Amino acid sequence: MKEDGLSILLVDDSAADSRLVCEMLKDCGGRCAARAGRLDDALKMLWDSAFDVVLLDVNLPDSEGLDGLEKIAAQYPEAAVILLTGLDDESLAARALQHSACDYLVKGQINPALLGRSIRYAVERKQAEQVLRRDKATLEKMVESRTRELMDSQRELEKARRLSDIGTLAATVAHELRNPLAAITMAAFNIKRKTAAPQLERHFRNIEKKISESNQIINNLLFYSRLKRPQYEFIDLAGLLEECVNTARGLCPAKNPVSIDLRLPRSLPAEADPLQMKEVFSNILGNACDAVSAVRGGRITVRAEGKGPMVTVRFEDTGAGVPAELLPKIFEPFFTTKAKGTGLGLFVCKQIMALHGGGIAVRSAPGRGTVVSVTLPGKR
Repeated sequence: MKEDGLSILLVDDSAADSRLVCEMLKDCGGRCAARAGRLDDALKMLWDSAFDVVLLDVNLPDSEGLDGLEKIAAQYPEAAVILLTGLDDESLAARALQHSACDYLVKGQINPALLGRSIRYAVERKQAEQVLRRDKATLEKMVESRTRELMDSQRELEKARRLSDIGTLAATVAHELRNPLAAITMAAFNIKRKTAAPQLERHFRNIEKKISESNQIINNLLFYSRLKRPQYEFIDLAGLLEECVNTARGLCPAKNPVSIDLRLPRSLPAEADPLQMKEVFSNILGNACDAVSAVRGGRITVRAEGKGPMVTVRFEDTGAGVPAELLPKIFEPFFTTKAKGTGLGLFVCKQIMALHGGGIAVRSAPGRGTVVSVTLPGKR
């Protein structure tokens, strides 16, 4: 056996026994890298250096029986320990092997071949244990990861089932509301056309605003229940934004004027679903109008630019802002901070942008307003 590469620590207080073991190590092709006469010294050596095998005498001046083995195993569990003893005690040998000893050798029975075989076995055993520990850790991580994935999938499936049921209900409610709302719209139009009373103009504007808000709620419900893959067209996002902003200006309350500032390039081409993008822009502008209408001198700024393959649109408002603890919830379905909101607007926006291969992000702080950023690919 050639064990020249192995580092062996001999722990024995008997000089004669130590010389004999060292000679046997030479005969079997090994070598004694270090020697200690006390357990404390051996522990310090193990701290300072790495040894492949420890030959440990059972009885030392500062340890007796299995005490030394237990201390080494507790502090250096990867150490391969072979116990040496002058007594042939089968009970002690059995307990030693149960306490992590790799082998148990009786000094009077040791020969170079036996010692070499025992060292080789101890090294191979510790190497196998290391592989098993590593494989066990890897397997545990794989099982943990897979379990987490399955739990996430189960939650998503349950959520999808709930949302599907709610979506069916939402579609039914939306259809039931649309017909009477259309009748109200027509009646208001006819009354306004036949009545030229200036004192009623404010009331008609309020009716139109509430009808528009109701239509937006219905549209959100329908978009939620019918959300599907975008029907891509080459469109000018700048023109679509101008259209949505003009509509939003009519919805902002006249008693507390809101300034909407458009900062757009002359054209902003993109390949997108115009109806879905209109829904996104209208929802965001509607939220911004609601936010700034509560403050004096409210302002909304819409910026857009194309950088590389992506197009970015930012909606900035000077409203009250959103508390930090609520920000993680704003994209959840049916979560709303409005007294009359459905909580579907931003949820629908996020779904639409995901279908477009883009995204939507919100940055907000109380007293500092809100910035909503929408990104999408310019071309497919």
